[in-house]
Amino acid sequence: MVDEIFLASKQGNTGGSCYHFALLNDDCRTPLDFSKIRALRFMECGETELLGAAFSSAKSLRVLDLSECSINKLPDSIGALKQLRYLHAPGVQHATIPHSITKLSKLFHLNLQGSPTIVALPESIGDMKCLVYLDFSGCSGIKFLPESFGGLKELVHLDFSNCTFVGGISEFLGSLTELKYLNLSYCRNIGKLPEALGGLSKLQYLNLSFSSYLECCEEAEFLGGLVKLEYLNLSSKQCPLQKLPEALDRLIQLKYLNLKGCSDLPELPKLFRSLNFLEYLNLSNCYMIDRLDEALRAYWNYLSSAAVQYHYHTMWCTLVTVTLAATSSILNTRILMCYGLLNLKM
Repeated sequence: MVDEIFLASKQGNTGGSCYHFALLNDDCRTPLDFSKIRALRFMECGETELLGAAFSSAKSLRVLDLSECSINKLPDSIGALKQLRYLHAPGVQHATIPHSITKLSKLFHLNLQGSPTIVALPESIGDMKCLVYLDFSGCSGIKFLPESFGGLKELVHLDFSNCTFVGGISEFLGSLTELKYLNLSYCRNIGKLPEALGGLSKLQYLNLSFSSYLECCEEAEFLGGLVKLEYLNLSSKQCPLQKLPEALDRLIQLKYLNLKGCSDLPELPKLFRSLNFLEYLNLSNCYMIDRLDEALRAYWNYLSSAAVQYHYHTMWCTLVTVTLAATSSILNTRILMCYGLLNLKM
């Protein structure tokens, strides 16, 4: 008989029992038959050393969660987990990812976030055709992406945030047309904004804050094609953006818009009348914007009524909470806008 769940903190020594799901901690001394386990999670294990043959017998493993461990190095035997679909191993402390990981042909979720010592990805990472979710956020040691990276055409979620030195992403974006989530915030070395970004028509989340894409970006025409966006963050310390496309009013599903630091932006398009799902707008330090009241009024007049409450103001910005009563729902919108707009009349 195969039991379903083994919980290390509750089980005694059951010598050699078989389980489908196991939660292990440092106190576990029970011999397990790994050949039957399908999901394995290590809990509160601290620094853990995985030996070279650690997973050589886990032929049925689908889920491996090492999120509560501090892993020195992923073992080469990781490539033996032919059925693995989900691998969460943040905080890896070794410079390399074993090449054998590219043999995981069924893996669709790979999360190695917060591993700054990793300096390179496997050259054949593009062979992992089933990858849908990829998170390398905080892997600040990565500088280049292998040529095969463009082969990950099924990617839906890609996060390279806080990968300060990584480059070469732009040349692959054109082939990643299934992306719905893209986070390149604080990527300082990815070059200029590529035209291919405007072709990612399925994007729902886009964060380019404090990335090099914004350092030379004076126009943002690419946004007009991203009609499914719900989250857009273009904030920076000082962005030279001077124009937003009129087509921005096509982003009717937009809920979050952050333009903080776009200090050269002279005006906003009259886009707000169609953004009736907008919940957050940040225009702090956008002190060059003219006729802001017209743009905002176009939005508010689109709805049946509006009540504006000013909570506080500093030298450069004012926090405004707006409660909007639409025909079908009540929408709460937090707006951070530039200093001086204290007399907006509705």
